[in-house]
Amino acid sequence: MIGTKIDLRDDPDPNDYDIRRLAKSEGVILTRKDGENMAKELKLQGFAECSAKTQVSPAGQTRIRA
Repeated sequence: MIGTKIDLRDDPDPNDYDIRRLAKSEGVILTRKDGENMAKELKLQGFAECSAKTQVSPAGQTRIRA
């Protein structure tokens, strides 16, 4: 399982398009622990996070296979 747009967690700019979309749909930003728990609950092999904006990728976190 991959958590994307993790940059929104650290810098929730209220003018950001994605933050406005989340607010409109009553969505929430999940923590890394939330993602890990969900992956475990779904019996997935693992969980990683990424952000294109801040160039954080799962490469150093875990190996991803399709």
